[in-house]
Amino acid sequence: MRTTLQDQITDAAEQRQQAHKQDHFEWMLAHERLITHAVTLTFDPKKIDGYTAAFNRSLTRNHPEMIERYKDSVKLFANILDRSLFGNMSQRKGSPFLFVPVIEGMNNGQVPHFHCSVGIPENRFDVFEQKVLDAWQCVPFSGFAIKVVPYRDEGWLTYSTKGSKFPNRESIDWLNVRIPRSPDLITTKS
Repeated sequence: MRTTLQDQITDAAEQRQQAHKQDHFEWMLAHERLITHAVTLTFDPKKIDGYTAAFNRSLTRNHPEMIERYKDSVKLFANILDRSLFGNMSQRKGSPFLFVPVIEGMNNGQVPHFHCSVGIPENRFDVFEQKVLDAWQCVPFSGFAIKVVPYRDEGWLTYSTKGSKFPNRESIDWLNVRIPRSPDLITTKS
C-alpha cells in the first residue's frame, strides 16, 4: 500500500503525541497509590476578561502570559490548602500533601481549568472538600465550578491527561507538583 508524504507526516505526529500522552499517564500512574481525591478547579472567564481589559491588552485566555497567571493562581491555591490542612508541618518536617495539577481548556473558546490529583491523610478527609472550596475562593480568577470527589481508579488519570499531546505545550504543571517527602503519611491503597 502506498501512502503519501502527508499521510506519513500525520502518522508520525500522531505517534509522537500518543507517546507523550502515555509518558504523562505513566508518570501519574506511578504515584496512583497516593491519590485520595480528584479535584477540578475552573477559572472564571469574566474575571480573566476583566483582568485583560483593565490593562487595555488583547490577551487571549490561552496566551502564554495568562497561562503563567493561572499557574501562579494554582500555586497560591496549593499553598493556602496545604497550610489550611496541615499548618506549619511543611516547614517542620514536610507536608504529607500530594498535589499534581494538570491544566486544560487552553483551546480558543474554552474555559481554563485544572484537574488535580490530590493525596491527603485519612484524618483530613472530612474537612477536605470545604478546605478546597475556601482556598479556591482566595485565588485570582477563581470560578464557581469546583468538583471534589474521592479518587476511584486510573480512569481519572486518563481523563486528566487527555490533553497531554504536545511536548512544547505543558499539561502537567511541573513547577506546582508536590510529592510528600514521606509518602507513608498518606493513607495508601493496597
